[in-house]
Amino acid sequence: ISVNILCILQLILSLILPLQFILIRLLKTILQIAPGEIAGFIPITCATFFSTAPLCFIYGFNFVLLWTIYNDLFHHTSSNNSSLNISKIYLLESFGAGAGGLVFSLWLIQLIPVFTLTFTISVLNLLTTFNFYRRTEPKPNHLINVTLLIFTLLNLWGITIGAKYFEKFTSTQQWAGLAVVKTQNSAYGNLTLTRAETQYSLYANGIIYFTTTDEQGAEDIVHSTLLQH
Repeated sequence: ISVNILCILQLILSLILPLQFILIRLLKTILQIAPGEIAGFIPITCATFFSTAPLCFIYGFNFVLLWTIYNDLFHHTSSNNSSLNISKIYLLESFGAGAGGLVFSLWLIQLIPVFTLTFTISVLNLLTTFNFYRRTEPKPNHLINVTLLIFTLLNLWGITIGAKYFEKFTSTQQWAGLAVVKTQNSAYGNLTLTRAETQYSLYANGIIYFTTTDEQGAEDIVHSTLLQH
């Protein structure tokens, strides 16, 4: 039963991952926050909680579930062995999270678009789950096998075609009213160059850094200088 639940959670996770990124990209539009505007404390706190809670809940539940399956399969009934294995698992999980964070932020995020990475992670999770299910379940459920295969194919479509569509759709909605010239993820955050008529603006993580031909800003500087004479 535990392995069946694990498969179902992985199927749900493969749907939640891209939906979560779409929701995060559309948060400012949903909350009616203009491009470059900094959100208030309460809206950003609530938005962060509701956009990440489903994913965090499933990951946390998966961690406990995998330990239960591991304990059942290898019959670790000794309390000393159990404590030792739990400590080892937490140590390996912490190491994996740290190493994965470094690889992701310093390398992958600069080379591969976010949605492509998302669908790739889903495919790897589904393939691993499929292989694990076949090896551990004496009488595998054919419906689960077929569903895992279908979801894997859908995520492969996401890698090849869907990622570009979702990237374009979310960028258009995120920067409504502005023409997006170029958007690029980097180690310093998400950089976006927009154009409005002859004016170009550079945003970093949604916050404006500078604008070309900023006549209003130039006038304010000139007037302040002239008033001093």
